[in-house]
Amino acid sequence: MSEPAALFATLVMTMALVLLAIGIHYELFRTLGRVLPRLGVQPRIKVALLIVSAIAAHVLEAVVFAGGTGVLISAGVGGVEGVAGSAQDLIYFSLSSYTTIGFGDVIGVGPIRILSGVEGIAGLVLIAWTASFAYVEMERYWVE
Repeated sequence: MSEPAALFATLVMTMALVLLAIGIHYELFRTLGRVLPRLGVQPRIKVALLIVSAIAAHVLEAVVFAGGTGVLISAGVGGVEGVAGSAQDLIYFSLSSYTTIGFGDVIGVGPIRILSGVEGIAGLVLIAWTASFAYVEMERYWVE
């Protein structure tokens, strides 16, 4: 694949993955916003459900990014060094990028670096969104 075509494919895939991650997050919080107030359980259980659900959403979003990375690698658009290339390795790389931890033991090569960089920005925004949503919900349920 030519360099301009590889870059274009990476940018299209990246934006599609970002939009999908936003959609997952939006739908989770929309659903939780409706369901949590109706649950007949203690407030601490509601908060725990919110946090567990949010963590599950973040992991799912990282898995979605890992899938997109795998598709680009299969298409010959860059790669990932430091791993064997299994699904587990791509998920690890994605979680490292999404959380902006970036251990450095696994690195993107070629246009994949753009996807992993934008994934870090998206992860940061989505994690902040989770924090603000959790704060609002905890204010609602935490009574003295």
